Amino acid sequence: MVKNILFDLDGTLLPMDQDKFIKIYLMTLYEYFPNEYKDVIELSNVIMYGVKLMVENDGSLTNEQVFYNYFKNLKKERTDELLKKHIDYYNSTYIKAKDATSMNPYANLIIKTLKEKGYNLILATNPLFPKEATLNRIKWAGLDYKDFSYITTYENSCYSKPNIKYYQDIINKLNLKKEECLMIGNDTTEDYVITELNIPCIILKDCLINKKNLDIDFTTLKDLYEAIKNYPDIIK
Repeated sequence: MVKNILFDLDGTLLPMDQDKFIKIYLMTLYEYFPNEYKDVIELSNVIMYGVKLMVENDGSLTNEQVFYNYFKNLKKERTDELLKKHIDYYNSTYIKAKDATSMNPYANLIIKTLKEKGYNLILATNPLFPKEATLNRIKWAGLDYKDFSYITTYENSCYSKPNIKYYQDIINKLNLKKEECLMIGNDTTEDYVITELNIPCIILKDCLINKKNLDIDFTTLKDLYEAIKNYPDIIK
């Protein structure tokens, strides 16, 4: 019987044009640090290499520590100052990236319905961002972060998707039983990998990313909500 449901955020509960989001994110971040990088390409290279290091994290440090150590090699004594300014960015200018997202009302209906049914909900979003950035994107989706018992961010995670250890780490930290878990995402590489732990995964096609070209059944947020609403034990 399923008791714990893990949700991806970007492209799952938060509809997103990923390419547009990255473009706005990098451009606004560059504008926020006008004297730190010669152009947006240099900034993009810095960010993307930091992401690469976090994705390759072996679990010995948190993703935040991995990014901090990398950034410290670049900015030396100004590391703390600049990273603090990054947090300020996520609480201000970052909202411009909301233009690359939209709000699907079925996301909130699904979360509220499952909460009412007594499920434990976990936000298993790729932990490459600070807590502030993730909490803001939760708001953009029209959701309340308090509905989730646990949210992965780069501060509390030592692995990233699609590393299977990312999911195993959640299972271990929260003392969950695999047979009582279900994953809901939109990416056949980053989300569906959880099936290697014998945990079932529902893949949504609203913002489908299917680089593996998997031939499986996909559904939509709307259809998932209708199933949950009309059939009380559909998840179980």
